[in-house]
Amino acid sequence: MSYQATTALTKIQALKKRIRVIQGGTSAGKTIAILLYLIDLAQTHEGLSISVVSETIPHLKRGARRDFLNIMHEHRFYQDGCWSRSDNIYTFKNRSYIEFFQPMTRVRLGVLGVMCYLSTSVIMSVIVPMTS
Repeated sequence: MSYQATTALTKIQALKKRIRVIQGGTSAGKTIAILLYLIDLAQTHEGLSISVVSETIPHLKRGARRDFLNIMHEHRFYQDGCWSRSDNIYTFKNRSYIEFFQPMTRVRLGVLGVMCYLSTSVIMSVIVPMTS
């Protein structure tokens, strides 16, 4: 599969409010576009913390995490030493990282990254820039 800029990605990049809501149906390309956006942010901003959150770990493994790894491999960004499979964290060379978890695995909200992508079933996705 080829991952490239789409209308969804262009719209996401144009959003400037603190809380960004992306709505759309099944297979609308929301997750792919959001992940492309977050990967770009992580690669271009040093020390950025990004959290990708979903209702369960199996949901993450079959969804956003799988898409993330596919994108990273296809664009030849992926480096084995940067991925912690046990912690579900990819750390970029500039110390930015993207972590994947379900809400129940983190007790305090304070552990969320500077940006948080909440994958909520099929209907809506939200990018929430968190304050550090």
